[in-house]
Amino acid sequence: MRFFLKGNSGQLDHQVGFFHQLTQGGFTIVFAGHKAVEYLTARFAQPQALDDVARAAGVSSSHLGHLFKKETGVSVMSFLQDLRIQAAKRLLLESPLNVSQIAEKIGYSSIHLFSRRFKKSVSIP
Repeated sequence: MRFFLKGNSGQLDHQVGFFHQLTQGGFTIVFAGHKAVEYLTARFAQPQALDDVARAAGVSSSHLGHLFKKETGVSVMSFLQDLRIQAAKRLLLESPLNVSQIAEKIGYSSIHLFSRRFKKSVSIP
């Protein structure tokens, strides 16, 4: 089972793979991480707050933040940004949408914020 968007997503693949592997072991705490990944993957284009993700996962926001960072090496919100950037890459390659339309479609209210984050993600100065 995969929870990330198709495309070049090596980092996301590793992060999501952790949750998939350990949920099979039946650890309740990891299930919270699994639910958070599912929630974010299904709703990455909508505005998200850590409290909303934690509520969907059934744990406190501080607990989810700690668990997520410890096991994946990134924060919940960084993971969300990674999902959005992967979606943007796919849309840039496969859709007729312009950059402003893509930014809006993946959850950015500002083309400037999207542009900064995209450039940083793909190492463009």
